[in-house]
Amino acid sequence: MRTITTTRKTLKVRDIPPSWQVDLPDDPDALVTVTISPAGPPASHRLTDYIGSGRGIHATRAEADAYLRELRDEWQD
Repeated sequence: MRTITTTRKTLKVRDIPPSWQVDLPDDPDALVTVTISPAGPPASHRLTDYIGSGRGIHATRAEADAYLRELRDEWQD
């Protein structure tokens, strides 16, 4: 298994892709140091982890369940 490490490289400004959207010196021949670090593993989330994350949404699963129970009761009346 290959170990991924942090890499540093010196590049000219002209070699930096514009998609990186970083502030660079105006001189295209200026040297900059780029550091590339491996990202951590992607976080795994369950759908219930997002309950309460939006504006006006219930803060807990219990609150959401209670609200839905109230709505069902209204529909049955």
